[in-house]
Amino acid sequence: MTAFTLKIIAIVSMLIDHMAIVSPDTFPFWFRGIGRIAWPIFAFLLAEGFRHTKSPEKFLMRLLAFALISEIPYDLAMGNTINFTANTNIFYTLFLGGMAIRCYEKMKTWYNWQTMAALGALLPTALLAEVLTADYGGMGVLFIFAMYAIKPQRLRMAVMGGFALTQFIPLLVAYSLGISVSVK
Repeated sequence: MTAFTLKIIAIVSMLIDHMAIVSPDTFPFWFRGIGRIAWPIFAFLLAEGFRHTKSPEKFLMRLLAFALISEIPYDLAMGNTINFTANTNIFYTLFLGGMAIRCYEKMKTWYNWQTMAALGALLPTALLAEVLTADYGGMGVLFIFAMYAIKPQRLRMAVMGGFALTQFIPLLVAYSLGISVSVK
């Protein structure tokens, strides 16, 4: 499967998810389950992007710009007042995951021990994701980093698919049983 195909799948599933968020009386709850597929795909694609970019700093700046620009419509769609530092959108998580990757790449040249570099890169970014209450929080940052750190591409794709299923199946089961579940 190509990166373009994965992007289309992620965008369509995200659109279906957002339709159920914005208009819950019109679209069924299980649309949210379909939307859970988007996150692991975007995390995988972000990690792949960092593997191949010639300018990680520009990549990060674009993510940060999208995070700030998209926060206003995100907050309005979620019914919140506009707030750039609480209940933030997914681009914050993507940016912080990218920051963790970039910091790791810089820090591993400083330390002989790559684990120290990983901890030094992950702890502050994951903590910041929690403070900002970014989508998927610190675990989202860790997942993005895992998508970067796992070397064999087949294994990365298997982990991505497994994570998508862990997001998707419980929501569909709950829906089929008539159980109300809160999904961010």
